[in-house]
Amino acid sequence: MTHLTTLSEMDKINILDVNQNRCSFAMIKERLLLIGTQLVCLSSVAGTAYGILGSSALPGSEIFALLLLAVSAWLGGVLVGFLRLPPLLGMLFVGILFRNIPYIPYHTDISIKWAATLRDISLVIILLKAGLGLDPQKLLELKFHVFKLSIIPCLLETAASAVLVHNFLSLPWLWAIMLGFIISAVSAAVLVPGMLFLDQRGLGRNSGIPTLVMASVSIDNIIALTGFIITFSILTSSENLRWTLIIRLLEPFIGLLMGTIIGVFLWYLPSDNNIEPVLVYYRSAMLCLGGLSVTFISKRVGMAGTGALACVSLAFIASLRWRLKGDHFKHIVWITGIMWNLIEPFLFGLIGAEITSGSLGKDLGFDDVCGVNTPDSPIGSRIH
Repeated sequence: MTHLTTLSEMDKINILDVNQNRCSFAMIKERLLLIGTQLVCLSSVAGTAYGILGSSALPGSEIFALLLLAVSAWLGGVLVGFLRLPPLLGMLFVGILFRNIPYIPYHTDISIKWAATLRDISLVIILLKAGLGLDPQKLLELKFHVFKLSIIPCLLETAASAVLVHNFLSLPWLWAIMLGFIISAVSAAVLVPGMLFLDQRGLGRNSGIPTLVMASVSIDNIIALTGFIITFSILTSSENLRWTLIIRLLEPFIGLLMGTIIGVFLWYLPSDNNIEPVLVYYRSAMLCLGGLSVTFISKRVGMAGTGALACVSLAFIASLRWRLKGDHFKHIVWITGIMWNLIEPFLFGLIGAEITSGSLGKDLGFDDVCGVNTPDSPIGSRIH
């Protein structure tokens, strides 16, 4: 009887191992089929572009260069993802190769205008995702922690970087401060998707960690952007400096007001009496187009500092009412996620393509010293 029992237990273990292997194989097969589907879609996009534009979509054109960069960056992200590393590392690496390998001359075909435009679009989408991901109840509970986690580290890092840059690289103080704001800006494109990933799995949700981090990242970016614009205006403005500074300081508040107004409009447009697909379609479209229009119009009129906070507040205010309909809100978040998946390879590929081996001179070591994050000051609180 003992022998039979032992065999039975061993059989159970073997069955579990077989089931795990089958499950693992099924997951790999599912992943490969998904990649194949995406490749077919990309091939269809390339074929459509050639069919419509002809020679304007062939090598030597800007469209071809952008598509080649995006597809290559996406493939790099997929390959790195198999190593259980963040896909953005592969995208950045591909962008660096795209710029620095002499046998790939297509980076010169990408204009500064379109590179900047695609980066702005990606910033809008990720800030909208951050706004949708904020839990209003947790945000209210952690509001003081949010400001301490965003303002204090940002300003301390800016000050420390400015001092190091001024002493090691001999830059004037204003230029050093401007560089400090650039260094202190936290990458929303890196942190927000990770926090949303954790939030979807319920990790840290009860403590409000995803909301705390995403709100802090958004405010950190707004402070860094405002500080950069102010110092840049002081260095380059030929108009009334006092008036220019007042406008620059008011820009985030103008963005907050604009985002709030648009977000409230999205509560009522379109009418809730429409069927669910119509509501999701139009609200997703108005959310993305509203964020894009506010950002690009503000840049056009010379108030670039309004766009970031407008996008976050727009999505957050709109979500206050959309959250009351669980599946409805999830569908809008899902569509926004698709928009991010489409623009992500362009963003990190273009960022990587900005790095040239020839520009990394002998001062690189000092740059690294100045770029090291300053130790965060004690926040003085516990998150329960």
